[in-house]
Amino acid sequence: QTDLAYHLRIDAARLSRIENGKIFLDKNKMSILSKLFEIDISIIRKQYFGDKIARTIYENNCSISVLSTAEEIYNQYKRSPKSC
Repeated sequence: QTDLAYHLRIDAARLSRIENGKIFLDKNKMSILSKLFEIDISIIRKQYFGDKIARTIYENNCSISVLSTAEEIYNQYKRSPKSC
């Protein structure tokens, strides 16, 4: 655990809170995890954002059907040109 915290440039207490689901790892640390564990970054991103979305739904006592709504909104974003 100490080695992982060192590589992520965080203290062991913060890593423990991340492992226990109390806080999220900073998303900017995903590339470090990818390299350290030799896991494709897309897998780490999928797990990271999947967990974040699932936890938000759960903590707000929402129905799983909110995912369908989120998918519709996501598709609207994809169709819209990005603005600066």
